[in-house]
Amino acid sequence: MKKIICLLGIMVMLFLSLVSYAVSEPTSLDKKTTWIGGEKGQLPQKVENMTLAEISEKAMEEAAISGRIVEYRTEDGFVYRAIPDYGKSKRRLVRGSLWREGKWLRTDRIEVYNRNFRLPTPYVHHFN
Repeated sequence: MKKIICLLGIMVMLFLSLVSYAVSEPTSLDKKTTWIGGEKGQLPQKVENMTLAEISEKAMEEAAISGRIVEYRTEDGFVYRAIPDYGKSKRRLVRGSLWREGKWLRTDRIEVYNRNFRLPTPYVHHFN
């Protein structure tokens, strides 16, 4: 009987600690925040009033078009990084990762339509 009560007590304490952690997590990703960033190697730009969904879509599209890493940050310590994986056709696979204070939270992979793609011209050699 003592073992059961002790086990129940441990489970309740574990449950309460998990609930308190979930409540303490900020919800800044749901509301519109200010993001600073852009393509790597370019001057950072300030983007105001965008949610995580909007900034991830913007970053992935920029990464697909430019073929370079795109990164946006908030003052809260959130970092969204979009990396073009591969693809030199009309569609390009882009991987977007969300980080907070150096800890990985999630990764999304999508296929983005590349508007700047041009079909290669075939090489033709004419002999005289």
